[in-house]
Amino acid sequence: MLTINDDLFHGSVRHQIRVRRYAGTVAVAILAILEKADRELTRLLRDRLSEMGGKYDLKSKRWERLLSDIRDSRKEVFTNIKTQAFDDFKKFSAVEVAAEVAALVAVLPAEVKVASVSAAEAWTASKVKPVAGSFMQEWFKHLADTDQKSIQRAVQMGVTQGEAIPDIMRRVAGSAANAFRDGTLATTRRQVESVVRTVVNHISNEAREAVWEANSDILIGLRWTSVLDGRTTMICMSRDGMIAPIGDKPLPEWAVPLEPPDARPPAHWGCRSVMTAVIDGEGALGERPYVTDTRGRKEREVDFRAQAKETGQSIKEVRSAWADANIGQAPGETTYQTWLGQQTAAFQDEVLGPARGRLFRSGKLSLSQFVDSSGKTLTLDQLGVE
Repeated sequence: MLTINDDLFHGSVRHQIRVRRYAGTVAVAILAILEKADRELTRLLRDRLSEMGGKYDLKSKRWERLLSDIRDSRKEVFTNIKTQAFDDFKKFSAVEVAAEVAALVAVLPAEVKVASVSAAEAWTASKVKPVAGSFMQEWFKHLADTDQKSIQRAVQMGVTQGEAIPDIMRRVAGSAANAFRDGTLATTRRQVESVVRTVVNHISNEAREAVWEANSDILIGLRWTSVLDGRTTMICMSRDGMIAPIGDKPLPEWAVPLEPPDARPPAHWGCRSVMTAVIDGEGALGERPYVTDTRGRKEREVDFRAQAKETGQSIKEVRSAWADANIGQAPGETTYQTWLGQQTAAFQDEVLGPARGRLFRSGKLSLSQFVDSSGKTLTLDQLGVE
């Protein structure tokens, strides 16, 4: 029988899948802005280089005009990107607060009051905590600066090597033979997508942790949960299942402490790990089916904190007098394979696709057999599915 911690853990993992999909949606919208600007820049460079007629004086006014045009056009596009991204991020932060409060409410009996936090508080927490060593605003400035310098460097390299305009353009925009994935602009697009996906994960974790801190009296700690697939990095593998303390509450003996205790996802660019709350076994009323009191829901709604204040008892004593003092903890050995097997067929198909979902449920293939040694997903033809 699943405990409320199992329910919360499974729900958090399902939610993280949706967070990653949301990050992909934001990335697509941002990249659409960038790709349009890339096409405009390509036309601009071709025109400016053609005007010079093959005579490139890096100290001339024409050359300075070219560099100025590059700076102005790329500054504008990255300003637009940052504006759209931060608008989306702020709204997403508020959604994550509401989602985590709802997740706690869903698994806890009505007697346990779940505290919320303001959307502004959660958004501020995301902005004041660094992501991979720098703040969100700094990363977007870094992207813009790196982009401008890379484009300028590519153009100057082509010019000094005596390349023709088509060759210089291939340096910047890439080649059609490689679907334009081998140029300077493609490198920028990959960097932007990585930043967007990583920042979305950061915002999700910060918003949810703000809710957890507001409810630290009913939580044991926070569990590091890594994605269990072939692309998980060594650092996330090593932290998976470890518990970070919350507030001043000591960890229980069974918990493997997270080292360092204040470490949080994202641990690296593209990190998909997430923290999940672990509910206090004594404070959270035991397993969900235990709430079998014959009184109606409204009659049983008791504010334990208020009762503790009135009687002089501790919150723990009040709750323990009413509820079973033991609760199952989120299993430390849970694998993605086991977890997915506990979900509905509809959700399995949503994650894997209908054909792979049927193979998974039939037991013919395990999740590890859906990918090759490099972690690339095998096609249905490669899997032998007709």
